[in-house]
Amino acid sequence: MKLPKLPPYLFNQEWEVNMDQDGLSEDGEPLSAVTVTSKFWFSDKPHQVMDAEKRLIRLEGTLTIPGDLFPAFAQLTTGTAIRGDKSYKVYRCKRPRNPDGSVYATIMELM
Repeated sequence: MKLPKLPPYLFNQEWEVNMDQDGLSEDGEPLSAVTVTSKFWFSDKPHQVMDAEKRLIRLEGTLTIPGDLFPAFAQLTTGTAIRGDKSYKVYRCKRPRNPDGSVYATIMELM
């Protein structure tokens, strides 16, 4: 059993997503792991969340794509999403699962 698929007409915006690997290079910079250019669903509904230190963080929107965008990573931590000349930082990434255990979608919250 799987959840119903999202309609393909929702995924109409071309985005470039760069996810960083955990760890540092010899220069002390995060290791660049994967760059993906694809069509995503961008919901630009801003809202605020509180982090572990009780600070308010303003999130600019949510970026969604069906399936597992980065299957090689156990956890997605940091990255950037670029559309045109605008760049967003990935605050948090979620991968909800179908009842059979497969990944339903990759959802990135942007700030």
